[in-house]
Amino acid sequence: MDIENFTRVHPIAYVHIAYAVVWGFHFGYALWIAIQWRKTPKV
Repeated sequence: MDIENFTRVHPIAYVHIAYAVVWGFHFGYALWIAIQWRKTPKV
């Protein structure tokens, strides 16, 4: 499937992809912060 034709016919798909990428980075970053926080010794 041609991605350009797909996004041209369904512009909302591009928005969904953008949201998926943003949420993916956000969730991954939050998970990384949680792991780093748990690894640090409590003072």
